[in-house]
Amino acid sequence: MEKLGQDVLYHDTDSIIYATNGHNDPPLGNFLGEFTDELEGDVIKTFVSGGPKNYAYQMASGKTCCKVRGFSLNFRNSQLLNFEAIKSLVCSLDQKDVISLHNPSKITCEPKRRKVINKPEIRYKIVLDKRVIQKDLSTLPFGF
Repeated sequence: MEKLGQDVLYHDTDSIIYATNGHNDPPLGNFLGEFTDELEGDVIKTFVSGGPKNYAYQMASGKTCCKVRGFSLNFRNSQLLNFEAIKSLVCSLDQKDVISLHNPSKITCEPKRRKVINKPEIRYKIVLDKRVIQKDLSTLPFGF
């Protein structure tokens, strides 16, 4: 990640999404600790993130991908919660905006009992509590 620096758009424990300039691509491999190309040669054209484990992107081929922590993106939910919906919420920068949907079995953690449970969820909203949005729409971690 040091080599990629500010080109990193999003990272998680096992993945990095970054803006390539043709010279900063890490070497690819098939072994533990090496990077793989999960897009099979396609490239991300537009990327938006509504918070940790919460992102969507559109590829140059036109395909879209949406990942939202705790939500099963079945057919019904993906009609409401998709790339365009997340992009609209993120670009509005209004953290009070929500998407109403019914997710009868959101996967969540009950901290007091340290137990993973299913809990009904009826709305989705962006969670921007780990970074501060700058005037140019770039972000910095809290305390930076």
